[in-house]
Amino acid sequence: MSAVAASAEARLPHWLRVGYMLWFVPWSIAYFRYFGWQFCLWFCCLANLYVLIGCITQRALWFSLASIAALGVQLIYSADFVALCITGLSPTGATGYLLDATRPLGLRVLSLFHVWMPLLLLYATRRLGYDARAFWIQTLVAAWLLPICYFAFDPSVDTNDALIPYVRGLPFDRDFNINWVHGFHDSPEPTAGSRRLWQLWFGYPIAVHLPTHLLLSWRRAKRT
Repeated sequence: MSAVAASAEARLPHWLRVGYMLWFVPWSIAYFRYFGWQFCLWFCCLANLYVLIGCITQRALWFSLASIAALGVQLIYSADFVALCITGLSPTGATGYLLDATRPLGLRVLSLFHVWMPLLLLYATRRLGYDARAFWIQTLVAAWLLPICYFAFDPSVDTNDALIPYVRGLPFDRDFNINWVHGFHDSPEPTAGSRRLWQLWFGYPIAVHLPTHLLLSWRRAKRT
């Protein structure tokens, strides 16, 4: 069964669509107030917008785009969170802030979308089908978006959270290291781990997009 045929025959439950729309409003407002407008440049946050459009239109393409953009990273995030809950340590450093009492509790709760979003994406792409065009579309989106993240923000200078440790006498916040284009997380020397733009252009499609595309394509093939 093709993705188009599957999406034409299946629909998502009404309660799921409405529930997501109701969640999206406070989440987007809170993130805008705390992180600033640039939060929407994160691929995980962009995926939330894709899902919102998908819930409205019930088209497989939007959930497929969200999956290509964020599913792989969010599965790693979820595994890291499980390890954090069990051991109190974050192996990758991605989820440690969730137990940081200095961060607003409501914001940390809203950030848990990284944990349940993979379940929603896997369910939606199974029910509506996977649209393989998403791989190429999201790769083009990333090719356009990554240079903006790379050149428009300097995480060793820009900040929006005085609680973040200082680097070279200046506050450092990962939220200006968007999509980790300057190194992973809150590196003490973010510029030392900076990647070249060409590495990002090739790295994201190969390391993030392609595995998800292959997984979802394989699952779609098994159902036909």
